[in-house]
Order: sequence, then structure tokens, then C-alpha cells
Amino acid sequence: MKRTRAFTLIEVLGVLMIVGLLAAIAAPGIVQNYISDQMKAEDQALALMQQDMVRSFDSEDLANTNIASLSTDIPVGVAATNFSAVVAPVYTGTSPSDWFAKLANVRGLAVTSAPPDTAHQPALASIVFNPYNRSRLLFAGPTETNQQRFILVSLMARTEQLVLPANDGTAAWFNAIWNTEWNTRYGTVPSYWSGILTPAQIAAWNGDAHGSNLFRLRVVKIVLPRYVLTVSNTHPTANGYVYFNESTSPLLRVFKGASVGTATQTNQFTLRENTDVLIQNSN
Repeated sequence: MKRTRAFTLIEVLGVLMIVGLLAAIAAPGIVQNYISDQMKAEDQALALMQQDMVRSFDSEDLANTNIASLSTDIPVGVAATNFSAVVAPVYTGTSPSDWFAKLANVRGLAVTSAPPDTAHQPALASIVFNPYNRSRLLFAGPTETNQQRFILVSLMARTEQLVLPANDGTAAWFNAIWNTEWNTRYGTVPSYWSGILTPAQIAAWNGDAHGSNLFRLRVVKIVLPRYVLTVSNTHPTANGYVYFNESTSPLLRVFKGASVGTATQTNQFTLRENTDVLIQNSN
């Protein structure tokens, strides 16, 4: 009769101890790989959003598509883009002027006035929320002479893990994010944050000897150049008139004449650099 040898309790415990030890050794690496894959996927999503935003800057539809429709740069009667104003927004609906609604329009997606959540507008929700169900945010920077800056941010952490400081609407707040290297595990938060986050919140960002959590904030910087059109008029009687978006073609048009009704076009172009237009007798 064949006899089967059983394992003793000590032997079983020994095996379990070895398995547990191996799991403990492997677990941190598995977790880090998982987080790294998440970050790469989010970076790809943000890069596509950046491309579509830059593409929108050439749109003549300032009300529904062009994300760079700032209140100081658009005609009277056109609604400016609604950029992110707070770091933890609550969405009760969707406006055509919301930056994410315009981005959806650029992508050819239908947008309604319903909230941008999975229950009402799942395609829009995929733009607004990251895998941690935290809002992706688009902030417009301070007004500058030669450029307009934007930052697209996505905090890849649970709300109880990391907190973004409340947006106080200042250039210092914007620049604190713009000027910090986030794609690192060994940096520290901007000094500006020390006055608006608690010591515990700052410690959570700065981490410990194993590294910081700055890499959890994925930041995409977008720069839109500003160009100047100068009209130099040496004509003795005619005036110069500049028009934009007065047709379906996004071109600047310069007219010359004694009045708006009698003026004739002298130039048309897309503004891609600082440009000087001369109006004179020979035009």
C-alpha cells in the first residue's frame, strides 16, 4: 500500500512565509509599474488634448470652437471661453463656452447643456475627468504682450492623497505651476504653495526619502503667440479699416476709403508674425 507523506504545520508555515516574503519584495515594483503605465496613458491623453486645443486657435468660430477666445481679444457680443476657475469644480451643466465643450466641438462631438458626467454625456466626461475621477483643468495665464500662456493639468491621485491649492486668480499662482518641474520624483512644491496649503498637505507632495509625489501632477504648457498688426496710413484723405471674422474665412482684411461704406480692400492675410501694412496714394 502506497503511503502519502503529509506536510507538517511548521513546513506549511515556512512555505507561506517564503511566499509572503517574495510577494512583499515584488509588490512595490508591481505597484510602481502600474502607476508608471497610468502616467504614460494620461500623458498621451493630454498630448492629444493639447493638439486639438492648438488646432482650435485657428478657428474663426470664436463662440463655439476657438478656445483662445479671451474677453479682451474678441468682438463685443461674443462669449469668452470659460476656463477653469477652481481646482475642484462641481458641474451642474455645460455651457457652449466651457473650454471642454469647445474641445469636444473641435473633435466633432455633440454637446448638450447636461452635466459632463458619464450618466449624461459620457464622451464629454472622458475629456473632463481623469482615471482618478478628478477634473482635468485648463487655466489661462496672465495677459502678456507677445504671448498667451495656458496650462492643462491633471492630478493623478485620490482626493485624500494630494490637494491642489485653491486658485487665487493671481499671476503668482499660475507661474508657480508653470515654473516648477513636475515630472520628477525628487523635487519640492513651489514656495508659493507654503502660504496656501497646510504643512501636512505640503508633506504629502514632497514625500519622503523614497521620493516626492510631484510626478502625480501632469502638466502641459501651451503657448499661443500674439502678433501685432500695425497700419501706417500716409494717404492724405482715406482712412484705414481692419476686419476679422467678417466672413467664413479666418483672414485679416485691410480696407482703405473715406468711410466704411466706400472703402475698398487693399490686403488680406493670416497674421503669423508682426506685420506692418502701409496705406498710401498708390494702394
